[in-house]
Amino acid sequence: MRVGIDPLVFNQQVKQSLFDFSERFPETELTILTKPSHILGQYLHHHKVDIAIGNPYHKTDYAFNVDELFLVNCLWVAHQDMLQSPLSSSTRILLLDGCEDTVDLSNIAQHNIWILDDSRTILDMCIAQKGIAFLPQHLLDNQTTATKLAPILGETFLFGKQIYASLMWPQHADFSHQHQWIHDKLRKR
Repeated sequence: MRVGIDPLVFNQQVKQSLFDFSERFPETELTILTKPSHILGQYLHHHKVDIAIGNPYHKTDYAFNVDELFLVNCLWVAHQDMLQSPLSSSTRILLLDGCEDTVDLSNIAQHNIWILDDSRTILDMCIAQKGIAFLPQHLLDNQTTATKLAPILGETFLFGKQIYASLMWPQHADFSHQHQWIHDKLRKR
């Protein structure tokens, strides 16, 4: 079984579901691909993954089945020391690959934008005061991050967003027992 997961929605409940899946289906071979939702949509269309967990409302030409699972809060954050003064146009913006579909880039076009595919690097750069970032809440919930980073408030062009984490699968594809189990597990949480 091949499962794609967008890093924006790869929270603790998704991880726990994978742990539980390993116990429930110990004989099932599993490949996990972490890619932005727009790539997962392509992978579904080209049958490179069987199912995906991501944001189905990205810009795509591909059609697939969608079932919304849960909401993910995303917000702009910075090191607390950077928030002592107003942000300037020279402030670096750090985005997780795939956020371009979630963030209005026209509002931040004057900034130096870095797009990275590793959330840990983005967190480390924020903690080192090398930029501000748009991240899902679940990445900010650990103790170290919570004591150093804070939400950016009062900047009219930097507002948070909620996205739906959804199960996506190709149209006209069979929904196996394992797929149904993952769906049910994530819906219950």
